[in-house]
Amino acid sequence: MRSDGQLNASYNVAPACAPARQFGPVAAAAPARPLVAWADTMCGAATAATALKALKI
Repeated sequence: MRSDGQLNASYNVAPACAPARQFGPVAAAAPARPLVAWADTMCGAATAATALKALKI
C-alpha cells in the first residue's frame, strides 16, 4: 500500500491531507475519486485523534 502511486496522488489532493507527506511514487494518472474520499476521511480522523491525544483528558 505504501508504494501505491494512485493512492499517493489521491492523498495529495485530499483536502484534509498535507500534500508534503509522501509514501512512495506518485502515479502519473489522475487521482481516483474513491481514493481521494478515503484519504480525506483517514487524514481527518488522524488529525482529530492527534488533537484529542493532545488534550490528555
